[in-house]
Amino acid sequence: MKQLKTPFYPIHRKLKAKISPFAGWLMPLWYSSIINEALTVRNSAGIFDISHMGRILVEGPDAFPLVDYATTNKLGEIGTVKYSLILNEKGGVKDDITVYKISEQKYLLCVNAINREKVLNHLKELKRKYPNVEIRDETFRSVLIAIQGPQAVKYLSRKFPKVETLKYYSFAVFDGEGKTIPYEKFESLEKEIIISRTGYTGEDGFEIYAPIEEGRKIFLEYIKEIQPCGLGARDILRIEAGLPLYGNELSEDINPLSANLKKFIHLEKEFFGKEALLKRENNYSLKGLIFESRRIPRSKEKVYDITGKEIGYITSATYSPYFRKTIALAFIEKNRKEGEKVIVGKNKLTAQIGKTKFLKYLSNE
Repeated sequence: MKQLKTPFYPIHRKLKAKISPFAGWLMPLWYSSIINEALTVRNSAGIFDISHMGRILVEGPDAFPLVDYATTNKLGEIGTVKYSLILNEKGGVKDDITVYKISEQKYLLCVNAINREKVLNHLKELKRKYPNVEIRDETFRSVLIAIQGPQAVKYLSRKFPKVETLKYYSFAVFDGEGKTIPYEKFESLEKEIIISRTGYTGEDGFEIYAPIEEGRKIFLEYIKEIQPCGLGARDILRIEAGLPLYGNELSEDINPLSANLKKFIHLEKEFFGKEALLKRENNYSLKGLIFESRRIPRSKEKVYDITGKEIGYITSATYSPYFRKTIALAFIEKNRKEGEKVIVGKNKLTAQIGKTKFLKYLSNE
């Protein structure tokens, strides 16, 4: 199958990035080293090309009821971003997304690259119920950049001063000169820039949606002073922050309540897949594991208690250069307590159950 390339692909090649296939795209895995890039984001700032992520605009009189029914979380006020889920008919997860409320009749959905076409098809099916809406895939008409880390605001505010005042999970619309535009003036990602105070690293940071040429200028400008980072570092950072990855902690078959996402599922409203979700068993919960050795277990390796009973399995694991420990996310029986010793895999790696938010949990040790 032919792999897609983002508009920044020639820049990545020029920077001698290690390129690797990911979700149908050729993406930079690392530039200098995965560990160096992860530490740079934790201590300063890093810049990522995440243009492989899908960008879908939903607009029209039926935009609110369609998006509200398609997603599990409540929709916020204009100018806010909401993390949400799109469920299937079994109560599993089609995708986890972020929803940008641009106006009462206009919403931007950022979806996982691997699920873009699936989500588009699902929204088009729901359009039968809510016909007065236009659904546009703007993925190939724009780019998406993330600048993450404690120094991100310092760098980005030079060109876009308004970002200093953005609250977490809110956004503003800009022109190419860095001036803000009223939300109601937004037309498409081919024309305007959206910057949100969001990210996938556990650090302060921003995500920049921009027209291709304007985005290329922004990326080239900032890589002069900010370390470009690849998907390898991004994976370490999101595991340290305890953030789920679709295909690991979320899937069509996994109960999202097991993934500790109850606060993003508002059962007092109606949404697609709600009845099926309420009928599903929920015997496991996502927990963190801290290992005694540096050896990294593989995804799907089984987890046992000290008596040898199987109690769960690994979903994601990595060596954390920030904490200098091997950590993992795992689905474990709900009744298992923090501090309990467990054994993982055929190599019998020993670990202790902890919280999934390693950044908070381990930083307080």
